[in-house]
Order: sequence, then structure tokens, then C-alpha cells
Amino acid sequence: MGGAAFLGSGCMTAVTTTVKGVTTTSFQLAGMGDVINTMLTAAVAVLFIKWVGNRFGSLGIVFFPILAGTGVGFLGSLTKPYVSLVTTAIGDVINTFTKLAPYPMCILIAMSFAIGLAGMGSAAAGFGLASTAAFLFWATLKVDKPGVQVAIFLGVIKMMMPNFLRYPVIGIPIALTAAISTLSVPILGMQGTPASGGFGLIGAVSPLAAYNAGFYNVLVLVIVWVVVPFAVGYLMKKIFVDWTKICKPEYFISPAR
Repeated sequence: MGGAAFLGSGCMTAVTTTVKGVTTTSFQLAGMGDVINTMLTAAVAVLFIKWVGNRFGSLGIVFFPILAGTGVGFLGSLTKPYVSLVTTAIGDVINTFTKLAPYPMCILIAMSFAIGLAGMGSAAAGFGLASTAAFLFWATLKVDKPGVQVAIFLGVIKMMMPNFLRYPVIGIPIALTAAISTLSVPILGMQGTPASGGFGLIGAVSPLAAYNAGFYNVLVLVIVWVVVPFAVGYLMKKIFVDWTKICKPEYFISPAR
């Protein structure tokens, strides 16, 4: 399934270069690829594996990587250009509305899902991920082992997806953390790229994208990308977990604990 998702993402592209009159073709990794097509390809791979079941018997270990990985992945690579047209069009529309109404759109983007966004939309999407990591860092601090907080800070936020599906109410403080933190984007005019929107604090990709876009005040970058989300996340944790008890501490016990 992982191989199918990798091929379907389109993150590896063939690049032709000419050096001293010699033309060569090499493969280059380009960001995360198309996230939507990645999910669709992975879903098809899972359905294929479930449909095949035990038909191959002991030979399954041989045929599954070929058929589910390479085969379904190849189909995903064929659908990728068409899916990308749709996701890019959606991203262009969102970018247009972000320019027209930066404050509400940045808040909505940070609270939702980013697809092919650039400019302030990309920065807002990055803030959404940074805010999620900040809140979950505090929420898991007393109920999980230290490795969980380290993993969350390094960007493995998806490890908490089972918790969200089991207790959707935890999405409320996460969304509020993102909504408040992302106000820095329209206020300061933060910018990003389509490739940086899906990273947040992971590798400092989103802050570095803002820096490369012309925001050169490093101190302010650290404050708005680290201090603000973690401060707001801590406040949301106190309100929703400690004071109102809307979210119980056990909601944040990681499956990887």
C-alpha cells in the first residue's frame, strides 16, 4: 500500500537536464506530491487487498507488492494529472478569496485542509498544522510518554487520528487554537508556497517559506510560529481539558503509547 501511495502521489518526477551539451534524465523528489491522489490511490490499494484476500495463499507475499504496490500505484500515476487539475483549481479559487477577505479565509484555511495553496493561504495552512501540534503537545504531556510529544513536535500528528475519530470533540480546541494563531498571517502578511503549506513546523518549512518570501525578521518569525501557537494551545488545553472538562485527559492517550 505504501508503494502504491508513493507512486500515486507523483512526488517523484523525471527531470531532463543538459550539462555541457549532454542531456540526461534523472528522477527528482518534488515535495509531497498530490495529497488527494495519494489518499485515493491508497484507498484503492486497500480495497484491492481486501478483495483479493487469501486467493494467492502463501504466494501473497510475492504478488501483493507487485499488484497492489506497483499495479495500483501505476493506475494512481495515471489519475494524478487529472486529480491535480481539480485540486489546483480549488486551490486557485481559495487563493483568490484569500486575497479578497484575508482574515476570515486565513482562519478557515487554518481550521480545515489545505490543497495547492500559495501566498497567505499556504501560510495559514502551515499555521493550522503548527497549531495542531502545539495543542496536542500540551494535551498529551501528562497522559503519554515523552516520545509522543517528541513525535508530535517533529510532525507525526497523524498518529493522533484514531483519537480524533473516536473523540471528535478534541477538534474544537484544535480549531480554536488554529483560528487564533493564524491571525498573524493577515496581520503581518505572511506568505508561503504550495509545497510549504502542508508542513507547518516540520523542519521549519513553513517559517522558512515565509522568510524566503521576504519576511526577514527572525525574532518575529519565532514568536508567531512557535510562541503564539504554543501559548494559545496551552490556554485551550487549560480551558477544554482542565477547567470545563469538555475533553477528558484519556481522549489524548496515543495508540502508540
